[in-house]
Amino acid sequence: VKVMGKPTLFGSQEATRQVLDVISGSQPAGNFTLVDGGDADLQVAALGSGGASMPLSGGYREFYLGVSVPEDQANGFDLHAKYLQPTQSVNQKVSDIAEKNNLSYSLIGSDAELSGFVVKENLQNVLVGLLAP
Repeated sequence: VKVMGKPTLFGSQEATRQVLDVISGSQPAGNFTLVDGGDADLQVAALGSGGASMPLSGGYREFYLGVSVPEDQANGFDLHAKYLQPTQSVNQKVSDIAEKNNLSYSLIGSDAELSGFVVKENLQNVLVGLLAP
């Protein structure tokens, strides 16, 4: 029997088990401060201590990405990403992604936010840019 539901989890068995433990309440999620429980169709959260295999090589204390399909737009997606204490290289990479895709990128103290509308044709490149190590 194969079951597909929401949320859909991808990853190794151990990593997925840890996520399920957080969702079910068996493990505290206190280390994650950016996840807001919103209704984004795709949500990714990461702690930066994971090293080279993490999104943007873990160059931040915490990372959150939410992607949603807006009700009034059939040709793209709303994107919102947040970074706690991003490194200079992460700031530069995300700033470059924002500039190439007409997205808003702002630094607020030691934190950063990226947001805006991404057309369908550009979503893959934006996600690869944000999630690739």
